[in-house]
Amino acid sequence: MEVVDKVWSRFQWFFTSYDSRLAAFYLICTIFMVFAIWLYRGRPSGFVKFLLPREVYFHRSNLIDI
Repeated sequence: MEVVDKVWSRFQWFFTSYDSRLAAFYLICTIFMVFAIWLYRGRPSGFVKFLLPREVYFHRSNLIDI
């Protein structure tokens, strides 16, 4: 049970600590900035498609990094 507690606390740290790149505050701010850019560009596609472009995540260099 102690191992589960350690894993859970580490998992929570990723989303609550300001030292983590995955902190909820940073993720929410990033989504708002992308939303503003999406509106400024005149809604070129769906918002989720604009936020998570397939061309970036399935590019050969990204797949090699993964």
